[in-house]
Amino acid sequence: MDRYQKTAIGLMLFVPLIFLIVSLLMDRWGFFLWSLAPSFIVGMTGFFVAKTGTK
Repeated sequence: MDRYQKTAIGLMLFVPLIFLIVSLLMDRWGFFLWSLAPSFIVGMTGFFVAKTGTK
């Protein structure tokens, strides 16, 4: 794995973590649940673009 792939995975995990903290503070789980799918889609797109585009 190169640096860009690690960055994509890190962001894919970090963004839902922010929404998890907001959800815990506000006691509204919709923030966290609605952030999972877009974060996964964008993270995997970035991962595969980094995988094929850095050669």
